[in-house]
Amino acid sequence: MYDQQSSTQAKRSYLSSVYQKIYLGDICARNKISNPNLLRLMIKKMAESVKQPLSYFYNQNVEVDFYVPDDELAIQVSYSIEESDATKKREVEALQKLPKALSCKRRVIITYDEEKAIEDEYGIIEVIPCWKWLLQQ
Repeated sequence: MYDQQSSTQAKRSYLSSVYQKIYLGDICARNKISNPNLLRLMIKKMAESVKQPLSYFYNQNVEVDFYVPDDELAIQVSYSIEESDATKKREVEALQKLPKALSCKRRVIITYDEEKAIEDEYGIIEVIPCWKWLLQQ
């Protein structure tokens, strides 16, 4: 692959490239995503909408996939919440606990193709399909 005289930067670049390809490829395979460009677009859209590094939040037994402090936005991501009661419970409960720990104006669960609104004492948890979320401004 590389000899000992190759620059460290070239090695790092190569390993980073291989890691990204394997990681995205793995996500595509496990989630039956036939178009890897869609996944890249989704990641880019998430980064642009956040306007800062994406952050994972864990505090006081509250865990959410993404939290955007400036927008007070919490996001959970799941292929489906309807196929398994355990998955639905896990994703919804995480967003129901969050307002007790942090200020949260909007709570969203991004799924493959499910759409609904779940009401609770703190307002509405939006369940939206990935394609629709990607098309939002």
